[in-house]
Amino acid sequence: MKDGLVYWTSPGELGILDVSNPYEPRILFEIETFGQGGIAVVGDTIYITRADGVWIYKYNRGPTSVPNQEGPISRAVRLFPNYPNPFNATTQLRFAADSREDVRVDVYNLLGQHVRSLFKGVVDTGEQTLEFDATGLPSGVYFYKLQTPVTVNVGRMMLIK
Repeated sequence: MKDGLVYWTSPGELGILDVSNPYEPRILFEIETFGQGGIAVVGDTIYITRADGVWIYKYNRGPTSVPNQEGPISRAVRLFPNYPNPFNATTQLRFAADSREDVRVDVYNLLGQHVRSLFKGVVDTGEQTLEFDATGLPSGVYFYKLQTPVTVNVGRMMLIK
């Protein structure tokens, strides 16, 4: 426990519990890990590793610390691995939104330099697919970042020419 926060892990789940008021403990954050994963908290940022990538969340201890009171904030948008991976020229990036969501998808190189913006706008509920055309880019490792107002999901892909 640090600063009134308790971090827990159990098979398939990670979370943070605010016990600064022991008479009214509050779940600040919880996420399914599908059997494997890790958690790190630095300031107001939570870093989660899972089989499907690295998830980054912001939180605060105020009354609005969990935007979706009916479930974990992590379930708003799910990012799936790109296919094919490794790829030559083009690959498909898939994600699913549980509700209408403001989304941005960008691609970065191994040095963290922005390479391309793939999408910026509002998506409806359901699965979305974007095509990444890497024509003109050198072979190497690239990262795709899906960002919403409350989450950031990152995946890794390899371009082989």
